[in-house]
This record gives sequence, C-alpha cells and structure tokens, in this order.
Amino acid sequence: IMEFLQEYGVSIIELGVQSMDDEVLNASGRGHTSQEVKKAVQLIRQFQVQIGLQLMLGLPKDNLSKAESSAEECIRLKPDFVRIYPTLVIKDTPLESMWREGRYHPLSLEEAIAMSKRILLKFVKNDIPVIRIGLQPTENILEGKDVISGPFHPAFRQCVEAQIYRDMLEKVCQDYGIYGIKKVEIEIHDRYLSSLVGIRRSNIEFLSQKYKIAAIRILRNNSLRNTEFRLNIGRDMKIHYDMKKYAEHVM
Repeated sequence: IMEFLQEYGVSIIELGVQSMDDEVLNASGRGHTSQEVKKAVQLIRQFQVQIGLQLMLGLPKDNLSKAESSAEECIRLKPDFVRIYPTLVIKDTPLESMWREGRYHPLSLEEAIAMSKRILLKFVKNDIPVIRIGLQPTENILEGKDVISGPFHPAFRQCVEAQIYRDMLEKVCQDYGIYGIKKVEIEIHDRYLSSLVGIRRSNIEFLSQKYKIAAIRILRNNSLRNTEFRLNIGRDMKIHYDMKKYAEHVM
C-alpha cells in the first residue's frame, strides 16, 4: 500500500489512532491495538511522507490519565503533527445506542476543555504542531442536528487556548506581584489575540477583577512568536511569556 501511495505522489498520511490504551480501543470498537499503531508508524516512516496522528478524548473507558498516557505514547512516535478531537455522540451510530442505554457518558464541555488543555500542552512542550482541536462545524455537525450529545462548541479550540492563556496570565501576575495596577498593556500576535482575550472578553474581565487592574489594553504585535505575549507595565517592566515556557513549567 505504501509503495502504491508513494508512486502516486501521496505526501501526507494521517492515522486515526484515537487512543493508545487497548481497553479504550476495544470498548470503542476501533478494530486495532496500540501495538498496531506503533507498527504502522514504523512502516510509514520508511517512506518520504509526513505523518499525522489523530486522538479522540472521552471515548468509552477513557479518562484523563489514559488520555495523557496516549499523548505521551504518540509523542514518542514523533509525528509531524496531530489533531485532537473530543468525542461527540453522532446520530445513527453504535455510540448513540450506548449513550441512550446509559452505557456511555460523554464528557461535559468543561471536562473536555480541561482534558484538551492538558493534552495540547504536552504536544506544545515537545514542539509537535496541533493543527486542529475539535470538529469543524458543518451543516450537519451542529447540536440539534447530527450531534446528539457531547462537548460540542463551534469555537472549541479557542475555548481551550483561552483557558491556557488565563492560566498563563494568572501565573505572570502571581510571579511578578501584579496587583492594583492602573494600566497594563498586553501585546500578542494576531493569531492568538482572540484566545488571549477569551470568549466574550472573559480573560480580561477575570484579570481586571481578581488582580484589580483598572485598565487593560490589548495590542497587536505580529513580530512576536505565535503563542508569545508581552505584558508591559509602565516603561520599565516588560514581561515576555509563551505557551511552551508555561508547558515546561506545568507538565
């Protein structure tokens, strides 16, 4: 198969790994084992193609510990990129039957965000790009249509990144004793501006209220690295922080 694919110019292959825990794979009817994933990656690596791995969080029998172990196993396989999907219950599937029978309980949105946050940080720490988090909303992939239950949000990745930025900003405020300041400026790359601000400016409101900051100004600065932000207090205090540095601290 690999020789055939390379002959026809295939340059990227993604594997629906979903989990590296055999109990989870078996309970989910995935039809493969974690060892078979490792063998597949080893074989694909013999050819000149990029390899992506997809993980699903919250499958039957899954939990945070198993999800983190799966991420660590994937990191050891050194993929070129990964995708992370929280499990949704889609109509007319065996999972819907399990859910209706009470044999499967999907993650809540809050649980899915918390779990995805931990998994994302593991990949960030190891310089492995995460090119998608959460299903892309389509005409049918919406609550009330094909999505019967589960942690669906049309901006799921932003929800996850916003929580990480809130944690990062809070750590900076605690580490530098930032409290009761009249004015703070935060510079950020366009790509992450919405995530830093948070859904409906939730992160800005959180900082303002908890750390008694009178005015917080957000500035676009595309000379900064993607996940980096710079916090300016007056002329003399400029604090640089980024997601990898935070991941190295908490992971």
